[in-house]
Parts: sequence; C-alpha cells; structure tokens
Amino acid sequence: MKKIIYISIFLLTSISYAQTLDLNLTKFAGNWEYNNGTETFKVELFIEQDYDNDGYHLSGDYQLINNTTGEVIYQSNKTVTNDGTSLTLEKEIFLKVSGNNLVSGSVQDNVLYDGTGNSGTGTLLCNLAIEIQDSCNTCPTTATWKAKRVSGVHVGEITTPNIPTDIILTKTD
Repeated sequence: MKKIIYISIFLLTSISYAQTLDLNLTKFAGNWEYNNGTETFKVELFIEQDYDNDGYHLSGDYQLINNTTGEVIYQSNKTVTNDGTSLTLEKEIFLKVSGNNLVSGSVQDNVLYDGTGNSGTGTLLCNLAIEIQDSCNTCPTTATWKAKRVSGVHVGEITTPNIPTDIILTKTD
C-alpha cells in the first residue's frame, strides 16, 4: 500500500511539474528570427535546469546574418583568444518566467568583445524581456524582444547595445 501511495505522489508531482514547465517555458523554447530585409537576427532559446536544481530557466544565444551573403556578422557563442588563453562565450541569454506570456532576465552583448581589453572592445549587460503577443490560431507566434543597458554594468568602453533593443521576433519552429 505504501508503494502505491509513493507512486501516486510521484506521478502527481511529475504531472504538475510537467504542466508548469510546458505552460511557462516550452512556448518560448526554440528558434526565433527578426528580418529587416538585409539582415536576420536569430535567437535560440533552450530550457535548462537551474544551477541549484531548484527549477528551470531559459538559456540561449543569438547571431546576426547578412541575408545577401549568408555571412555571420556576429554571434554570441564564440571563442576569443588573448595571449594564448582561450575563453568560450556561450549561453549569453538567461531568462526566468515573469508572467504567463513573459520571460525576463538578461542578455550579455558581447558583439565587440575580443578578449584583448583594447579600446573599443568589451561587453555590455542588458536587461531583456521577451513577451509573446496575442495572435490568431493560424498566424505564426511572435514576441517582443526588449533589451536595455543595465546602468553601470559593462566591461570595456561599450556603453550602447550593438544587439537589437526593440524588435518583434517570429518563432520559426
């Protein structure tokens, strides 16, 4: 009888967790794009367990692509080398649920970071909010992307974001 009670509690907890995860994070996970005609800003968001194992969050990366040449203009997931030491930058987006259709957190703008500390290089921490917009059932899912510099938090001389700050993303998968 104890086994049945334990199994029931486990199943109810698992179902409750899965529903919470699906409702709050799954709709944000995946690939998103913004296309201005000449360039496409791409965002990939994925679900990860919190470091303290007490919940889940979204992590992600971004890149900007030239639509004519297909060249990657910049990307957040990169390796920089300075004096023979390599540093891999990845998962530069961190988001937690803030509402039914809203996640918020931060994005590290590392577009100009080259690891050297030279003039004109550095990173910039920005607050980030992504909110899914209401749409029709047959329309693609869209969301607002709003990034704003965190006052006083940057490395190097970068003071203005290089990444988009106010755009509408379209989910592509």
